[in-house]
Amino acid sequence: MLNFTRGTYLKSLCNRAHDLIKSNPDLAREEILPIIDRHLSKIQRSSTGYWGITESDMLYSKMLEQLKKFIMKANTNGLTAFMKEALSQTNDKVKIVFLAQETVCWSSLESFYFACKQDERFIAQLVYIPFTHVNADEAIDYLKIYREDRGLSIVNYDEYSLTAESPDIAVYVKPYDCIPMQYYITDVDKVINRCILISYGFEIASWAIDYHFKLPLQYKAWKFIVYGDKLKELAAQHGYNNGRNVVAWGHPRADYYNNLEKSRENIPDDWRKKIKNRKVVLWNTQHTVTDGTGCGTFFKWKNEVLSYFDNNLDIVLLWRPHPLMFGAIANNGLMTDAEVQQLISIVEKKDNIILDCSPDYRNSFYASDAIITDGTSFLIEYLCTEKPLIYTPREDDSVYFQDEICENIYIAKEEGDIIKLLDDIKCGTDLLKEKRLSFAKNLLRINPEGNGEYIKNQIYINLMQELEI
Repeated sequence: MLNFTRGTYLKSLCNRAHDLIKSNPDLAREEILPIIDRHLSKIQRSSTGYWGITESDMLYSKMLEQLKKFIMKANTNGLTAFMKEALSQTNDKVKIVFLAQETVCWSSLESFYFACKQDERFIAQLVYIPFTHVNADEAIDYLKIYREDRGLSIVNYDEYSLTAESPDIAVYVKPYDCIPMQYYITDVDKVINRCILISYGFEIASWAIDYHFKLPLQYKAWKFIVYGDKLKELAAQHGYNNGRNVVAWGHPRADYYNNLEKSRENIPDDWRKKIKNRKVVLWNTQHTVTDGTGCGTFFKWKNEVLSYFDNNLDIVLLWRPHPLMFGAIANNGLMTDAEVQQLISIVEKKDNIILDCSPDYRNSFYASDAIITDGTSFLIEYLCTEKPLIYTPREDDSVYFQDEICENIYIAKEEGDIIKLLDDIKCGTDLLKEKRLSFAKNLLRINPEGNGEYIKNQIYINLMQELEI
């Protein structure tokens, strides 16, 4: 079978050829034959990649060669019959494959995935692609979590064939090459003309600008979807293609905060028992804790934060370390494994501290009344909750839109800053609320139908526009 993209384009090509042959056969040859030759040449180049030529493209190549003969002979009767045959061998739905990674990244795809899965115009597939990192916990079985805890029909990367499946679109959630080599963009874009990147987080840390805009996937993607116009402007300034493939359609993660009261029902029972009626502050600590590039401030603030909650039992600390943080601490010799485990043990015994190392961060957003965060994507995503934020920058740290952030979000720089701000949160004082909400509205694209639904519709509209000759 031809996939939807090839079949639809072939239909447009045949219709155009048919009209031209009737009016001017020479013009038909002059206009259509170069297009066919370009397509055949590109398909042939794909044979040099890992996946070879897809089954759809094998059939497409044969049909293009047939089409050439009809055009050369100006045979409209044969072309009409050929068009019917091509239509009968074309998938009538867009096949889109989502390349999922760690479950903490799933929220960047979920609403978009289900929007496609529930739409009769699409076939949505889900494939797990492992991500390797020196600080990662290799014992976590993400594939099992997807299947058993989330109830998702997901295929492991080594059981899926781009050659046989011939999808029209592939969706990435990370731009890094810490994955099986056959899923590098340099091989995938040889067989899939339209790859999409939706970042696993909200880009904010300017020290990571090269990772945000200058990697091969950001350059080669058909659509690089970002959370707002301000970020699109940055991508145009710092990327290698002037932002020509960047679209500010909003981030799917924003969809989780449309009904926070309803979402709070998902909070685990053991958290509820510990929280009771107390206010909850989420503490997000990043893994780049060594000197130099990064934004982690765990060692700067750990004594002040933990001491505050030791002395204020009427408020709860919900600590969510980055999944790589404990590994980074031990691997860089900042604490031994035994010291890390001792810290975890002490924290877990506290009546007003919850350590959240679960695969999904969203419950920590739902349960909390405010956040203390390093300069990570949470600094932007938490704006969707409309709750107070305390940003803990390092001296060498900088973020995008830094001046606006410093004007609209609480900042902790000096000893004692966090104590004062936590006292305000405990009392319900939020002097920056109106300014913060206005800043969030200007920064983030929030579509009334939901960002996942909006992205799906835009993808279909753009695809159909490109398939018309």
